[in-house]
Order: sequence, then structure tokens, then C-alpha cells
Amino acid sequence: MGIIIFLQILSIFIGFLCMETNGSTLVHQALEVQCKESEREALLKFKEGFKNHFGYFSSWKAEEDCCQWERVGCNNETGHVIALDLQGDKGAVTLQLQGEISRSLLNLTHLSFLDLSQNDFNKIQIPEFFGSLSSLNYLNLSNAKFKGTIPNQIGNLSTLQVLDLSGNGFSLTANNLDWLRGLSSLKFLDLGGVDLSKDSHWLEAINMLPSLKELGLFACKLQNLPDSLSYVNFTSLEVLDLSLNSFNSSIPNWLFKIGSGLVEIHLRRNQFHGLIPDAFGNMTSLVELDLSENNLQGHVPKSLATLSRLTVLNVAWNSLEGIVTDVQLLNLSNLRVLELSSNQLAFDIAGLSCCNLGQQFPNWLQTQKSLSFIDISKSGISDIVPNWFWNLSPEVQYMNLSFNGLRGNVPDLSLNRKLSIIDLTHNRFSGSLPLFSPNMRVVILSRNSFSGPLSNLCEMISVNNFLGYLDLSDNLLSGPIPDCWNYGKDLEVLNLARNNLSVKIPDSIGYLVQLKMLIFENNGLYGEIPPSLKSCTSLLVIDLGLNKLSGAIPEWIGENLLDLRILVLNSNALEGLIPLQLCQLKALKLLNLASNRLSGRIPSCVGTLQALTEPGSSCYYNYDLKTLSMMHLERNITGAQRLFPQAVPVVKSMDLSSNNLSGEIPSQFTSLGGLLALNLSRNSLTGTIPPNIGAMEAMESLDLSWNELSCAIPDSILSLSNLSHLNLSHNKLSGPIPHGKNLLSKFGATSYLENQNLCGPPLSKNCLERESYGAPDCPKMELQERSRSSEEETGNGMGIPPFYISMALGFIIGFWGFWTPLLLNTSWRHAYFKFLGSMIDEIYVRVVVGVAKLQRKLQSQRQGE
Repeated sequence: MGIIIFLQILSIFIGFLCMETNGSTLVHQALEVQCKESEREALLKFKEGFKNHFGYFSSWKAEEDCCQWERVGCNNETGHVIALDLQGDKGAVTLQLQGEISRSLLNLTHLSFLDLSQNDFNKIQIPEFFGSLSSLNYLNLSNAKFKGTIPNQIGNLSTLQVLDLSGNGFSLTANNLDWLRGLSSLKFLDLGGVDLSKDSHWLEAINMLPSLKELGLFACKLQNLPDSLSYVNFTSLEVLDLSLNSFNSSIPNWLFKIGSGLVEIHLRRNQFHGLIPDAFGNMTSLVELDLSENNLQGHVPKSLATLSRLTVLNVAWNSLEGIVTDVQLLNLSNLRVLELSSNQLAFDIAGLSCCNLGQQFPNWLQTQKSLSFIDISKSGISDIVPNWFWNLSPEVQYMNLSFNGLRGNVPDLSLNRKLSIIDLTHNRFSGSLPLFSPNMRVVILSRNSFSGPLSNLCEMISVNNFLGYLDLSDNLLSGPIPDCWNYGKDLEVLNLARNNLSVKIPDSIGYLVQLKMLIFENNGLYGEIPPSLKSCTSLLVIDLGLNKLSGAIPEWIGENLLDLRILVLNSNALEGLIPLQLCQLKALKLLNLASNRLSGRIPSCVGTLQALTEPGSSCYYNYDLKTLSMMHLERNITGAQRLFPQAVPVVKSMDLSSNNLSGEIPSQFTSLGGLLALNLSRNSLTGTIPPNIGAMEAMESLDLSWNELSCAIPDSILSLSNLSHLNLSHNKLSGPIPHGKNLLSKFGATSYLENQNLCGPPLSKNCLERESYGAPDCPKMELQERSRSSEEETGNGMGIPPFYISMALGFIIGFWGFWTPLLLNTSWRHAYFKFLGSMIDEIYVRVVVGVAKLQRKLQSQRQGE
């Protein structure tokens, strides 16, 4: 909010104290007058109310003068305590007060400055007795986790000039703001985040504060906004912030009656609609105007061009239309931030982000000598960037030219010490890599035609650099990766993918201990994966695919990089076994080891990869900086949070294809209920498809082709209702293809080709024409049951073709036509069995005689030899 105004107020307050004490200050120094005994006792009792006072009160010793204590200020002449500065530190729990606020503060009758902000008071209420600290000029309770209703007694502090209750969330409420009427001296009021939804007359209470200079009511759940006031009393206002409320109205008329002294107006995301009033042009002192994320229609008012002091103009994410010309912008010579993106504006110059623009580079920018923020991304410009642009303003901190057709070379930018973020993605820049200063924090030059070596990088990542994000992917860069990463203490993302880089990965990569994404895929890198990488324990993504790396997959990947989400090592020359240690990567969501020379069995422990057992369709790859700790970005640069491309979802998947893996598919695979894609094709896997494969209910793509899998396709595969791709071809599968609502037949015959003993639709082989279904070690019961289920789908009432029905009837008639007379007539039955016995005896004699003759013949032949 208006920090300059706040500092002005604070300086006025300190000046007031100095006058009151005839030159005394709050700086600790040797004092002739010691603090009052009663006030020292009050402070000691106040200290006892807190649990973790060691970080705050180490100097608060009973035997010493309390005016010498840290965070305590006294009047030099009287010895009275006049200030308590107990602001906490949100970055350190040990520097946050926790506990109760003692009423002993009431004994500090001359206390005029009290700051308890940035602490953790664990949802206690603001004490009502604060309203009895009658000497208070400054009260700051912001971001301190207070709860409940703001006590009306605060309105008794008639001398209060600064009141800050912001940042306590909607847990802090006010039924109304009538208590403000007693704060006639108030100059600074910030109630940001306080729930004021119950107060429909809040504006009338604010109007009773004639001295108010800065007002913050952002995110207060306000809904009622009167369009006019009978008179405007708070004409001293310089900063107004009503952002993030739900007014759903037009911009009110009373705003333009406050006076010409307004310096900042923040009305973002309030559901304002209608036109932007021309009356803004009369606010000649205006420095910042933010009307973004509303529903304003119509043209950008020409009157805004008269605001020569304007440094920030943000009307992005509205429904503005029409043409913006050079004339409307040339007078805004002090402009640092200009946001017109996500409207329906057209430009007869060049343009700004996401607008309908021409092809020429915007020459009007040449007049903007104080810009700190430049965003002309996605603007359709296909021009050479003029030389004057690169030296436009020494104040530029953020530069986004991405997703255009910009051409030319990028010059040496190392002398621009304030530039910290640059994005040139998806253009046609060429030449060697530009030089940048060590102050760069984000450098994205991907999808261009930069060529030559990476030697310039070493100047940017020298001692005391701030680089956190480096993306040089999709260029024509060549040569080795430089071995100068020793000072990359802040680097979290390193993407050099899809270039022509060669030689080994340098050992100094191991110094990047904060690294979360390492992406070197599709280069010409060779050698082993450097063991120094084991020091990068913060890694979430490793992508080294499509290179020439050799050696074994290191065991330390599973032992040291326990936060790893994505591991891509495909299309290299890696060999040996898949390490069991990879099973320790409980967060792993994508594993790609395809197209290597891996051998041996697939570890059964893959079924314990926890992230793949859990539901949830995707993780995020490449640019998911919302989950990374890139907190170095300047938050006061409008639009910086939209620098990075939207995260690309990647399905939970495992690809072990095109290796030399052998043995059976582990049954534990079926525990991976969250896996969406599995590819084990082109290996030497044997045995059966796991019978319980249907347990992998989330599966969308399954490829087991080009192996030596045998026996039947399990019926449970019918449970994979999400399956959209299936390939079981080139195996030794047998038996009928399972059918249930034609689930598997929808894939066509190509999914089952080259399985000699596989039958049934969509194949042309009819299962009933075969006597057996393959290898004798396959389960027969399953095949017989499958055959019966297949027969039930073929029609003819009972599901049996007429030929087989007639054959069965003939067999039945012939069988019972022979046996029925024998069963009914005893003499016939005896004669038949007598005949059958004599026939058996005759056959037996003939066999014995024949065998004897054969033996004599063989013996005589041996003797003749």
C-alpha cells in the first residue's frame, strides 16, 4: 500500500515525540533519568505473559534500567516509557510473541507507540483495555492472528494517528465502524482483511475522519457502495485501497469529490462495471491507478493521457475496446508499469500483452524513459527489435517479449544492473547468447535460434549471483556444458534441453544444492551420470533422456533424491539391472527408462511406489513454479506472477520398453492403482499377464507387445473401463479374447496380431474350430469357462451353431440306439459280452505271436551282421 505516505506519517509522529521531549530520541544511549519503578514492574509483568520471550526480552533484566532495554523507548527528560516496538518476524517462529497480553500495560500512562504486529497471538481477542491507553498515537496489530470483534473501546483513543489491524484474516470482524467517529486525529487506517460485511454504513463512518491520509479496506467483504455522499469530509485522503471487495456497481461519483490530492487509487477486483469516468483526468496528483480485474466496458478515456505524474496504470482483465494510439501514451513520460492486457483493445502502433496488435515494433516506447516493467508478450509482432529498445531505461527490472516473431541479436545487457527477469520465449532471436549481470534472477530464452557455446554463462553465475531460473532449451547451442556451477546457490530450475550440447555432464552440477528441476534431454551428452548429483537432494525432476549416457543407473538416485517426482532416462545406453533403490522414491509419479540396455527382472518392489498407488491423474512438469520456492521475485512488479507458462500436466506413467528385461511381470504391479500408462513392450518378458490386472482401474494406456507372454488374457482386464490404448501383439497368448460389452474388441485386430493361439473377435479365428488353446501348462479350467462365455455370444437361441447341434444329436441317437437293447435284453447282453471276450482273447494271442516272430527276425539279422 502507500509505504511512502506511511513513512511520512511515521516521521511526523517521531518529530512530534522529539518536540515533546525537547530533543530526546528513541535511540538507546546513556541517560541521566532512569525509567519509573512502577513502569519497569509493569513491563516485567507484561513479559511474564508470553511463552517464548527469550528472543524478545533477553535484555529485560529487573536490576537494569528499563530505558536501556531493547524494544523500549523512553522520554529523556521524564523517564516515562513512551514506545514499545515488539514487531515479530514471520520468518522465524522464535521471534514471534505467543501468549497473553497483560493489563499491566495500563500502568504505562505515557505510552504513545505500540507495535505488536507480525506475531502469533493464537486467535485471542484484541484486549478491550487498549481503549484506555489514552496517550497512544500509533497502534499496529497487523498480521498477529487476532480473532473476534474489534472492541469499540478503540474509539476512545482520540489522539491516535496510525491504526493498522490488517492481515488478521476474516477471523477479525467489526459489526460496524461507528467507533471510528472518536478518532478525529487519525491519518492512517488499514483494516485489510477485516470482515465488514455486516456494516452497510461504513462509508459514513469513514467520512467523519477529516485528517485521514491513507485508507486500506481491501478484502473486507464489502458489498454496499453508495454512489454519492451529501458532502465529502475526508478531503485529506492521498491513498485509497478498496480492492478485492464485491461492490458490483459503477465507480462512485463521490470518489472525484475527495480532491486533487489523491496519489494512489486501488480498485482491483471489485466487480465494477460501466465506463471508466473521464473525471480521473482531473486527478492531477495521481501516481498509481489500478482498475484491473473488473467488468468495465468502453474505450480507454483520453483524459488519462493528461496524468503526467502517473507511474502505474493497470486496466488489465476488463472488457475495454477500441484503438489505443501513440497520442494517448506519449505524455505519460513517467510511466513505469502499463498493463492493458486481456481486453479487446487494438493498437495502431505495436502493442502490449495478449492484445490484437500489428507487426511493427511499438515506437512510442522510445519516449518511456522510466519504465521498470515491460510486457509486450503474445502481441503478434514480427519485427526486428531496434537497438534503442535494449537501452530504453536503466530502471527496467522485468522484461517479457515472449511469444512473438521478434528477430535480431540480443546485445550485451550485463551493464543493466537492475534487470532481474527476462523472458524471450518463442521468438526468432539469433546469434550468440547475450551477456547478463549476476543480478539476474530469471532468464528464459527458450525456443529461439541462439547458437554457439555456453561460455557466457560463467559470467552470470559468478560469485554473489542471484540466478534462480535458467531456461535455454530449444535453441542451436553447441559445445560442452561449462564446469562453473560452483556459485549456483540459488538456482532451482536449469533447462538446457533440445540443443546440440556434447561432452560429459560436469561434476560442478553437484553444487546446485537448491536445484529442483534438471532438464538436459535431447542433446549429445555422454559418459556416466555424475555422482556429484547426489548432493542435489531437493531435486523434483530429472530429465536426461535422448542422450548418449552410459553405465548403470546409480543406486544413489533412490537413496539420496527422496523428493523426486519425475525421472526420465530414456533413449540412452544405460545398462545393468534396474536398482532396487528406486523403489524408495515414494513421491515418484513418472518413470521413463525406455530404450536402453537394461537387463534382468523388473523389481517386484515397484508395487510400493506410493505416489503411483494413489488416485489422481497428473503431476506437473517443467514450469510448475507455483510449487517451487521462487520467492525471490519482486512482488511489487505488476504481472510478474504471470511470467511463467502454465504448467503442463503429465500422466502418472511408467515406461520400461525397448530394453532386455526378462522374467515375469511382477504381480505387485497391480497395486499401482493410480498408474495411467504402462509400457513394457519390446523386452523378453515371459509368463502370464498378471491375473489381477483389472485392479489397475485408472489405466488408460497399456502396451505389453513384442514379448514372450503366454496363456490367456485374464478376464479381469475387462475392469479397465478407462482403457483407450491397448497393444498385446507379438506374444504367445492363447485362448479367446475376453468379451464384455465389446470392451476389448474395440481396439481392432492390430492390438492382438502375431499371437498364434489367440482367437475370437476381433480376430478372424473362431475359437470353437480348435481342439486346444495353446501350451499344456496354461490353466484349462479358465479356457473352458472362457469358451463357454464366447459361445453364449454367438446367437441361435442357445448360442450353438446348427452344424454342432446336428452332430451332437447324431452322436446321442447312435450311442443310445446301440446301448438301449443291451440294457433291456439280458440274453442279448450276455451274448454280446461273450463275443467281446472271445475277440479280446483272439487279439491277445495274435499280438503275442506277432511279437515273438518279430523278436526272432531281429535276432537273426544281428547274427548275420
